[in-house]
Formats: sequence, C-alpha cells, structure tokens
Amino acid sequence: MGFPILKKEVLNDRFYLLEVHAPHVLKKFKHGQFVMILSKKGGEIIPLTVFNYDKTKGSVTLLVEVRGKSTKELLVRFGEGDELKDVVGPVGISPNLKNVGKVLLVGYNYGNACVYNLGRGLKELGNEIHFIAGFEDSGSSLSGGLFADIAVDIKVAFGGIKKVKEEVRDFVDINKDTALIVSAGIPEFEKEIEEVADVFEVDHLTHASAIMIDPIGLSGSDKVFLDGDVKYASLDGPWFDGHKLDYDALIQRNNIFVEYEKEALRRFEEELEKERKKSARKKRI
Repeated sequence: MGFPILKKEVLNDRFYLLEVHAPHVLKKFKHGQFVMILSKKGGEIIPLTVFNYDKTKGSVTLLVEVRGKSTKELLVRFGEGDELKDVVGPVGISPNLKNVGKVLLVGYNYGNACVYNLGRGLKELGNEIHFIAGFEDSGSSLSGGLFADIAVDIKVAFGGIKKVKEEVRDFVDINKDTALIVSAGIPEFEKEIEEVADVFEVDHLTHASAIMIDPIGLSGSDKVFLDGDVKYASLDGPWFDGHKLDYDALIQRNNIFVEYEKEALRRFEEELEKERKKSARKKRI
C-alpha cells in the first residue's frame, strides 16, 4: 500500500505542488519539520518541505522544485491517483519558536516553502511577519499569493542572489526593529543573508540545505558544522543559528555530487526524448 497523490498542480516549468495522503506525518508534525519520500522501488529518497497540510484530509502539500532527475521524474511520471511508495516523517527538529516581534522571512527558489512552513508557526505565536520571496528569474518565480496569508506584506524579488540580498538589506535598514531573519535556499544564498544579519546584528535562523540520503544521518552526507561542532541536518536540524553555521563547508559538501546529478538528469531527459519520438511515430502510423 502506497501513499496516493490527491492533487497535482504545475505552477510553471520549475515548480509544482503535490498533495499527498500521509496522515501519519501529521500525528506529530511541528513547524519546521519535513518529509522524505520514495516515489518508486529502487528510486532515490528525497527530502521535501511540508509546505502546507490539512489535518481533516490527512494530507500534506509539498512544493517541489525540478532540480534533478528524481524531481523531474516525479513531475512527468506521477499524477493524481498515483501512489508514492513511501513517505517518511516528520523528520527533523522543530526550532524553539518564540514571539520576538517583527520577523522577516526570506526564501530563494524552493527555500520559500521552507520559510513559509516556519512562518506559519511564528505567526501563530503572535509575531509580525514580513516576507521577501526571492527567485532566480521572472520565468521561474511564483505568485506572492502562495505565501501572502501569513504575512503583513510580501515582496516577490527576482534577479539572482545579489538582488534578493539587496532587498533584505534595504528592509532591515528601514525596519530597524526587525528582531529575526529566517532564511532558506541554497547555502550560497543563506551565506549572503547571514552577512546582512551580521552587519545589522539581527538574530538569524537558517535552513541547512544539505544532501540527505537517509532521515537519521547514518550516511553522514548531511553533516554540517556549527561553531566547529558536528551536527546533522536530518537529525539536529534542518534549522540552525545562522550566525554559527559554517556555510563554506556546507557549500563544499553539496558540490561533491553535482556532476553525477547533471549526468543523471541528462540521461533521463534523453530517455524522455526517445519516448516522445516513439509516441510520435505511433501516431503517424
């Protein structure tokens, strides 16, 4: 017995939403946690943020970015009514959230789902939530409406990491009472946001986007360093004090499999092209 996809919504060429029936996740779920899914036997286990949830339906909604072979296969091979082989969760530790006042959420690409997830918990505690949703370019950006229900105001920014960093710097410069910045995206992005948080002396909670092969850190692939101490994103995170996280070590570790990931995606796209050509030939006959 698998976990059925209740709804699938393609937002653009890069992002899609999957609503999956997984009531066991919600029995203990807390804001900031995530799930790991296995779409098929022999497939790749991938971590995905719980973007939203419905306790009545027993479903979790996942915002997925097409980043490699597995996320693209999930997009093109699975639809409403299909079943995922396994959904493990909740995984990770929910951070100790408090009512601190004015909070700025800032995400980059898929990181927007991560900060939205945590932002819901922060809003429930009475915090004043502001949101900067960053994207690489306008073609892959999402509507601010996806995130607006938790924020006093939301700004969708695109143009790369440096552009989004400028928006964050300008916000904090004007809103000097900002008590907390919450960031998520690729480590290169989070490092830039940390520079802003450090200069303005604002608390920074960041999401360690490490490579995860299993949900309890056995592989060691999700190892991160916090003031020199070894932690694991799956077991101890994924949220950490942004002032203490070693971003350079995380970036270096994440780059280990880049070429392998590119090759896997290239081969899968070749497979899809062969299938398209075969289908086209059948239609002509």
